[in-house]
Amino acid sequence: MIPVLSSNIDGYRYLDDQCLLLIAFKSGMTYAYKNVPDFIVLDFVDAPSKGNFFHTFIRDIYPFFKLDPMALENLLAGTSGVLSPKRQPRPPSLTFSALQVKHPVLAAMF
Repeated sequence: MIPVLSSNIDGYRYLDDQCLLLIAFKSGMTYAYKNVPDFIVLDFVDAPSKGNFFHTFIRDIYPFFKLDPMALENLLAGTSGVLSPKRQPRPPSLTFSALQVKHPVLAAMF
C-alpha cells in the first residue's frame, strides 16, 4: 500500500489492469472499489483531504467489497506491473530566457 497523510485512510493501491482501487483504513479494514477510472485515483492522490475526497467521490459511487488479509495478499501477489496510476508528463516550464527570445522587447526592458 502507498501510505497517505489522513486521519481516516492509512493507504491505497491502484490496480490499473483491473480498475480496482484498494483503500486501507486506520481501523485496519481494507476495501476494494471496482471500476474506478485512473483520473479519479489521480484526483484522490492530489486531494488535500483524502478522507473528504473519498467520501465525496468514491464511497457511494463505486461498488466495493471488503478484503480479508489473505484476499488482499492474493490480490497483490497476482498483479504485475504498475500499481499506481500513470501521470501524463507536464509540459516544460517556460523560462524568462525563452520569453526574451520570443518577445525581444523584454530583453530591452530587463
